[in-house]
Amino acid sequence: MAALPAQHRALAADHALAVAQTPAQWDELFASLAHHDQLVRRHEIPRRTTEILLPLVRVLSQDVEPDAVIGVTTDLRGPDVAGKLHPGRSLAPVPPVTRIDETVSWDPWLVVSADLRNGAHLDLTVVDVGRIQKLRKRSASGKTKFKTKRKSSQRITATLRTAKHAVVVPPAPSAATSWLRVSSREKGDRHLVVAKATFPVAADQPAGWQLHMIMVTLAELFRWVPEPDADADAGADAVSGSGPSVGGPE
Repeated sequence: MAALPAQHRALAADHALAVAQTPAQWDELFASLAHHDQLVRRHEIPRRTTEILLPLVRVLSQDVEPDAVIGVTTDLRGPDVAGKLHPGRSLAPVPPVTRIDETVSWDPWLVVSADLRNGAHLDLTVVDVGRIQKLRKRSASGKTKFKTKRKSSQRITATLRTAKHAVVVPPAPSAATSWLRVSSREKGDRHLVVAKATFPVAADQPAGWQLHMIMVTLAELFRWVPEPDADADAGADAVSGSGPSVGGPE
């Protein structure tokens, strides 16, 4: 472990990371993580590191200058650690349940920020919210039983502070993003475009669903800020492949 880069050690030992790095520095970290299983046996890397953080930062790296930094604060210790569990409330029970105590977990496990090449600034926050209910139930025979139920949801908030004098145009509604709430307001010579979503999280979600939801959210922000002279530049972009990178999941 001691020979690993500091950021690699933090993810392996603490399951947490707070750093702002250039794309090249992120590439160095990801190259080190690629050999983790061969180098370290006792400390696993959280799955969200490779399933979400790595591909997300790589996509953002295409939209920042080489010397610009992408800031990431991630806490992958899970929702049930100290500081993430908060006292809840007692709910009114319905017989045969005699008591219901609810606790709330608030887990802001991913915060990302980046200054984009076109002069815009992007912020992203992902929070897991859990409601844990502990039930006490008395059966007809007089026996007392205890049961725990958990309901999970996820909240995504993404904010794009546009480049100066950028034009914001609300796009036509899309069924693919009907679960998002998007708004825009002026702030000086820029606009703030904010996308928010809250949705339930089932235990059997398909692989890749979290990254997909994040990428669709970011793509929707850019739908509100059309590229200048899009018609004139369309042919050039088609030839050079220089369209925006954060345009939606592959």
